Amino acid sequence: MAFSIDNYDTFNYINSEQEDEINLGISYLKLGHYVDSLDQFNFILDVNSNNLTALILRNFNEALIDFNKALEINPNNAYVLTLSGEVYLKFQLYDKALLCFKIASEFDHSNTESLVHSNNAL
Repeated sequence: MAFSIDNYDTFNYINSEQEDEINLGISYLKLGHYVDSLDQFNFILDVNSNNLTALILRNFNEALIDFNKALEINPNNAYVLTLSGEVYLKFQLYDKALLCFKIASEFDHSNTESLVHSNNAL
């Protein structure tokens, strides 16, 4: 839960409702439990479809799930690795972001975007 507390201001909650549920979804995300996190954000949206925070976080979470599926198909895709790293940066998961950027730059030495983002993650 420390991650959720630390990032309370980062996500600038627009809706004060469902904060505990949002924190739970963020915690699942931080732990790498993407499906549980997605389920949590969907639950929040079932209760309040106008919860902007849940909508944004669900979209990031869905992107990570899709990126992981794409990497299962082609683990050498520098573009998908870079995008994954960018999402991890948004959630301050710096170790995961750096790993994605490092691998992306190994597969594509001309990928300056991953190098720039690597510096942001340090």
